[in-house]
Amino acid sequence: MPAETTPSPFKDMQLTPDQLRELVEQQHRRIQKLETQVERLQEEIDRLLRRACALHREYHDNSSPYFRAVQFPLKRHRLLKRLEEHLRPRKLPDRAAQTLLNRLGKLHQKGHLVRFLFELDLETTNNRAERALRGPVIARKLSYGSRTTAGAYAFSAFSSVIRTLRLRDCPDLAGALLEVFQTGMLPQ
Repeated sequence: MPAETTPSPFKDMQLTPDQLRELVEQQHRRIQKLETQVERLQEEIDRLLRRACALHREYHDNSSPYFRAVQFPLKRHRLLKRLEEHLRPRKLPDRAAQTLLNRLGKLHQKGHLVRFLFELDLETTNNRAERALRGPVIARKLSYGSRTTAGAYAFSAFSSVIRTLRLRDCPDLAGALLEVFQTGMLPQ
């Protein structure tokens, strides 16, 4: 028995080449408009985050009590309002933009996105942490990684101890490592 087919709604539709061209152009204009909206959103969020970093720098560069007590909180409040306006939950036509909006929105709701404007001793980026990890990551890649989970944990712990000792300006790294291996504690 042959399968029933649903009649196409476009079966009897007759389009002239001009009408078809107009339909394609309309669709193209819609797509361009959506792309422009997504680009504007991304640019505005980027601009606001750069302003947040600049405000953090301005706080540290300006020792005026008036700025720190009055102007900084006011500027921070205005910036947060603008950020909340752009990060409000909504549906976007572009999947990548929707993912970005959702992730940034969650970070902002949890207070992580611009935490450095409230805890002013925090850095605005994690560049220093990434630079600290670069050496051990390169060493791991050059040695073809760890062959076991235990080896990965050991390498991670060992790298962390060495980095901590270096940050503490330990004068005798070898002696300090020996103490760590013997006692399981970092030297004071």
